[in-house]
Amino acid sequence: MVPLLLSCSAQERTREEVLQNVRMASAETLANMEVITVEVNGASPSATSNPWLETAGMFQNDPLFDDMLAEVAAYRRAWNDQHP
Repeated sequence: MVPLLLSCSAQERTREEVLQNVRMASAETLANMEVITVEVNGASPSATSNPWLETAGMFQNDPLFDDMLAEVAAYRRAWNDQHP
């Protein structure tokens, strides 16, 4: 099965036969596709409206950041060991 092309799948006796048939089905499907752009009216989200982007890179030059990540990882390992 081709996950992004749901109509493309094959069942055969050997792996090689399956791959050959999936390749042919994928090529046929892609040959018959049309790619279009659809314009959607409405407010487009700006980069500043994304809370993840607002804080991206804020610890980039923090010399203690790697140590903090190591402490978090150690805490998680200890917790996981105690709570299997």
